[in-house]
Amino acid sequence: FDPLLRARYENEILNRLLREHCVQQALELLRFYQAQAHERPERQAAFELRDDDYAAMLARRRHLERTVAERCIGIDAWLAPTVPMLPEPTAGFRSVAEVADWNRRATRNTRPGNLFGMCGVSLPIQHLGAPLPVGLQLCAAPGGDAALLRVACAIEDVLGQPPPPIGGLSPDEGPHARG
Repeated sequence: FDPLLRARYENEILNRLLREHCVQQALELLRFYQAQAHERPERQAAFELRDDDYAAMLARRRHLERTVAERCIGIDAWLAPTVPMLPEPTAGFRSVAEVADWNRRATRNTRPGNLFGMCGVSLPIQHLGAPLPVGLQLCAAPGGDAALLRVACAIEDVLGQPPPPIGGLSPDEGPHARG
């Protein structure tokens, strides 16, 4: 599944760049991926993907997005840990493949929202007793951004906010203050 999804996203990026008249950047990206395809076989799938397969994947994704949107009716938010594991020291990774594997595991809770076109927000909740930063992810149906932000603010009002990072602005300061 991951190689096909990756190929679909790479093709979508190329198509978006072309639609936005960024032909030069799209050609540079295409040359980069072609050069990397020999070193990274998983990228070769993007160049071997037939147009009808790509169209079928897009149709399937749109169907999944509609299905999820329908099933989200009446649900304020889907809650999950933003990341299901702690970060690891970069010195422990010996290859790009190891980093990619860790990234797949670390982003498994956020990928469904991305795949289904959902909106999402992550609330920092380490002030509830965690020794390290912890995030509570809230996802909602596509287009439900305003309602999701209201839910996130309500949850934040109940749970409170963590202290600002050393030298950082408090949530009541700066351009995104709620006050």
